[in-house]
Amino acid sequence: MRLFTAWIYALFLFFSLGQLGRISFFKQEINFYAYEIILISGLFWLIATYRFVPLIKSYNRYKPIFVFFAILALSLAISLPSFTIRENVIASLYFVRLLFYFLFLFYASYYLKNKKKDTSVFLHGIFLFVGITLTTSTVQYFFYPDLRNLFYLGWDPHLFRVFGLFFDTSTAAAIYGLILLFFLFHKDLSKNTKMRFLVIVAFAVLSLLTYSRAFYLSFSVVFITYLAARRKYLSIVLFLFGLAGSLFLLPKPFGEGANLKRVFSIETRLDDYKTAFSLWKKNPVFGIGYNHLRYAKQKTGQLPNESFVVSHSGASLHSSFLMILVTSGALGFAAFLWALLRIGSLSYEAAYYTGFLSIFSLFDNILLHPFVLFFYVSFLILLVRYR
Repeated sequence: MRLFTAWIYALFLFFSLGQLGRISFFKQEINFYAYEIILISGLFWLIATYRFVPLIKSYNRYKPIFVFFAILALSLAISLPSFTIRENVIASLYFVRLLFYFLFLFYASYYLKNKKKDTSVFLHGIFLFVGITLTTSTVQYFFYPDLRNLFYLGWDPHLFRVFGLFFDTSTAAAIYGLILLFFLFHKDLSKNTKMRFLVIVAFAVLSLLTYSRAFYLSFSVVFITYLAARRKYLSIVLFLFGLAGSLFLLPKPFGEGANLKRVFSIETRLDDYKTAFSLWKKNPVFGIGYNHLRYAKQKTGQLPNESFVVSHSGASLHSSFLMILVTSGALGFAAFLWALLRIGSLSYEAAYYTGFLSIFSLFDNILLHPFVLFFYVSFLILLVRYR
């Protein structure tokens, strides 16, 4: 128990560092985070303890995920001859990272099912992250309102918007949205009702200040669905009025980022979607391999060779669904949808978490972002506390 406690607290503490914990190599083509080192270390301990038992036990519940990874591996293997050894090694690291996140789901879930008392440790780890994130995001908004000084490293300015230590407004909004849903769903998390209310209000404000329209849409759809399922129609009306009023009252500082009528980001996404479909048409069944996207873009001239800055979006697209379609083809895309539906069927909470991130991921690569994926998987693991 002591080892598990130390692992969980260290894991969420380092996760709280966000991009400050980023470690990069080869002009940012290879990136990993400090918390991922902690994650993998703990997984090795769990694997050494339980061997393959958690995988065997998880197969029936998560069969679509196993199928999805099998297709990803096949797609990557088929694509290897089309790329250099260096490119294949880097692409394989993306696959291994994704695999470790789901091994975390299987092994941590199995551990907590056998040692339910340690679930409180996991919960407290999440609380630690929530507290630090609330503090750092608030401080960032008031004292570090833009990232223009880091533009040379490939970061967007995000002028006068909340991005926290994630250095990206969409990623921050997705994290805040998950926190909001978590505290809205689980009224039994804390005996201190006032504290829970303050946390919800604080993250609602932070979410609004990201000026992420994709967040406004995805959260509204999911929350209205949640209220409608409980026939709380008056609450829906109040929510819509509250949202409209909040958007009207949002600060309107100088800059395109805080302009809710901005069209530049829409045009950028449309161009990105065209790029995605042009790449997919060349390998419609198995895709270009997860994740050869940066190199496929370069070969087709859709991503110029950058001398000074390696774009953080170079290895992704503005949609997690298009990412999967392009890199693993129609087969991988179908398996991905199957996996999401299976995860969403685990419980009503899992359905709303998955729905929120899926809608968001139509506009940004949210579901496959390491920060969001880790936090999403953490909530899925915690659901064993309620089952």
